[in-house]
Amino acid sequence: MIEPGITIRSASVVIGGRTLLSGVELQLRPGELVAIVGRNGAGKSTLLRLLAGLLRPSRGEVALDGRPLRAYSARERAQRLGFLAPSRLPVPAGFTVRQVVGLMRFGHHSWWRATGADDVTVAAAIAGLGLDAFVERRLETLSDGERQRVWLAGLLAQETAYVLLDEPTSHLDPPHAIESLQTVRSWATAGRGVAIVLHDLDAALAIADRLVLVDAGRIVLDEPVASVALDVLGHRLGVRLAEVALDGRRRVITQDLWGVQ
Repeated sequence: MIEPGITIRSASVVIGGRTLLSGVELQLRPGELVAIVGRNGAGKSTLLRLLAGLLRPSRGEVALDGRPLRAYSARERAQRLGFLAPSRLPVPAGFTVRQVVGLMRFGHHSWWRATGADDVTVAAAIAGLGLDAFVERRLETLSDGERQRVWLAGLLAQETAYVLLDEPTSHLDPPHAIESLQTVRSWATAGRGVAIVLHDLDAALAIADRLVLVDAGRIVLDEPVASVALDVLGHRLGVRLAEVALDGRRRVITQDLWGVQ
């Protein structure tokens, strides 16, 4: 029996003679949220793009539900995989919020022909991200944070089995960042496989089922969040971490920032 999920087996990525990832083994299963953390340049975004099929491994293989990812057409991938890197997206001029969210359902229909089901799904996604007041606004008139929520609504509207996000809260104010992370957590609870790159360690440990630490192009830690040793994690990241209890839940602070001895 084939186990569902996205599976990376002994994969390396070499571009321009530089090794960006080496010997990577990883599995993303339906119904779990995996947080990917690491220093800048460690290979986190490269790993996410490998999961999404946007990069092909130089060695090894990536499989989706037991089938090589390279065997899927672009449309088939769009029906199964949702990928979002908000900070790298261009801002299309002249499109309204409703149109942008609708266009992100391209995997479900011909690009020129939306359906009634699309209208319902798009409206629900816009409402789910609290964007009803912006629905007829043009994307270029919105703030960075408002646009980021539009991209998340589009990802929700795609209705994919797997969702891959690269720093989706980087431009959001605290209330909307919390709402967005709660939304992402709900996707995994509902059965989607979710992988998210985050720099906020406290948020990563709060919402994820597993924590994956990337260092110098290798996965050096892959554990359930409850099992992560903060001294090991902090050492790899070059910071001192401390654990605090808040409402019975594990929270993390950076000692160096607050001067805790």
